[in-house]
Amino acid sequence: MHYRHKHYNALPRQSLLLYKEMVATRSISNKELQVLIIDNASIVASRMFDIIGELPFVKGITWAHNFAEALESLNDTTLDVVLMDIQLPDMNGLDVLKAIKKKNPALKVIVLTNKFEENYKILCEKLGSDHFFDKSAEFDKVSEILKSYAA
Repeated sequence: MHYRHKHYNALPRQSLLLYKEMVATRSISNKELQVLIIDNASIVASRMFDIIGELPFVKGITWAHNFAEALESLNDTTLDVVLMDIQLPDMNGLDVLKAIKKKNPALKVIVLTNKFEENYKILCEKLGSDHFFDKSAEFDKVSEILKSYAA
């Protein structure tokens, strides 16, 4: 169990016990997620690290900036979620999505892309993506999706 040590002494004993029980229950009911980011834009990857790294249920984050690194990272059997773009420097992101789902069909995949067109959305869904978002306008939805995966 992980407790936050701030202000324990300021709480009455009953509140302290309730607080510890609440935190312990939350820790047991939430899964800690391992996340892989596949995006060649270091600015975007950095933003993703900053945002999802603050989430208490994200245990680890790995970044792959191309197909080769993504395939290597997929050998990590503890991965829970992949956040990926479909624009990659060395291979079509749709092929990466196919490879991900072939290797591990249960792995959750969230596509975040600037190629936010209906035909790409439909194709990604057919290939097994769980979510498809516009990288520039819907990035804030990722935290809530990750939270639902951790519940």
